[in-house]
Amino acid sequence: MRLEQFFDLENCQFCGNCLSQCPYISMERKTAEKEIKNLVENGITEHVLQKCRSCFACNFFCPRSCSPYGLILFRWHQRINARGGLPARISYFMPTAFPNFRTDLINALDPEEKNLVKKWEKAEPAGDLVLFPGCNALVLPHILTGNFLEGITISGSWKLCCGEMYYRMGYFQAVKDTARRLTEYFHNKKIGCMLFACPACYNMFSSVLPEEFGAEFPFEKKLLSEYFLEKVNVKRPVEKQIYLHDSCHGRIIGKKATQTSRELLKKLGLEVLEAVDGKGEGSYYCCGAAAGANRFNPIDILITAGKAVEKVRKTGCQEIGVYCGGCQLVFGVYGFIRPASVKAIHLFEYYREAHGEKTYRPAPKRAGGLVKNAIKKVFPGYFSNRQFKVDAQGKREWK
Repeated sequence: MRLEQFFDLENCQFCGNCLSQCPYISMERKTAEKEIKNLVENGITEHVLQKCRSCFACNFFCPRSCSPYGLILFRWHQRINARGGLPARISYFMPTAFPNFRTDLINALDPEEKNLVKKWEKAEPAGDLVLFPGCNALVLPHILTGNFLEGITISGSWKLCCGEMYYRMGYFQAVKDTARRLTEYFHNKKIGCMLFACPACYNMFSSVLPEEFGAEFPFEKKLLSEYFLEKVNVKRPVEKQIYLHDSCHGRIIGKKATQTSRELLKKLGLEVLEAVDGKGEGSYYCCGAAAGANRFNPIDILITAGKAVEKVRKTGCQEIGVYCGGCQLVFGVYGFIRPASVKAIHLFEYYREAHGEKTYRPAPKRAGGLVKNAIKKVFPGYFSNRQFKVDAQGKREWK
């Protein structure tokens, strides 16, 4: 793999804007200019590779769309290769190696939800409209239930993970294998349009996997929120103020994700308050999910989540609206550890409520279960020197 696959070196002017604007690294312009040059020339930095939270924001700030985030990921890719693998403490969080942090939550699902997941796993992805749930919706399947989804085939399983977590840590070989597996699976599937419940899955299928890893998906791709905006039929407006947290992928997708979500929430009866940091619509703070992709340290995740929550507190809101299941779970984890935290409610939960569906919000309990499982399965071997790789079939291969 070559750097040019992920970063537009030819158009980069080393202005440093991508790094000086970063809400986590936050360095002076001259230092930022030096850091970006070092990143390109030798991959040795004093700040960036050490402090990056893998939030995508640098791509948003680049005035020439050079994808500095891709540059950082490429250096992490080289780091993984140089080390010969990944540390044991991250093995439980590998999305295609089972069991893992998501699949262990299956036992927490109620019988109806378990049946839904089994149904989606068996469903053939074919038809004019096929809904791809993504891994997070398999943990929170209730968000994809309701009369408003009648006529749509929901098809997906753990084995069809989009590889987003591998991408965020720069584990490019695993992403490449994922692109190959998904291309083979969807080859000759008769799908008109695939709807994506998760913005991360949408971005991986529509941009990252085909443009950077050669995947081919011969069908139209659309966010489920776009579809809902066209079909919305409010029966019981949800009248409250919320703060809407934009996911990392949502910001990169752009208005198709960010503006559509705001318009949909307003149609549902909600008033959306924005960040008070003077940067306009939304915030550039990550929920914390990707923050563990650098040092594989849970403390980084909690600190990052805390910064995002603090932004919400400044607006006076008691609820964080999210349109990413991963964001909801991570905010739930933070709330489990700090119970006084604000609540995270999924856009589709608001949608269900406004359409007269039963209110059911299991995310906090699932997040608590995730924490308990991680303590049992990760911390006993947290300081182990063992390493592993993920093989071509997505399984762990210990060294």
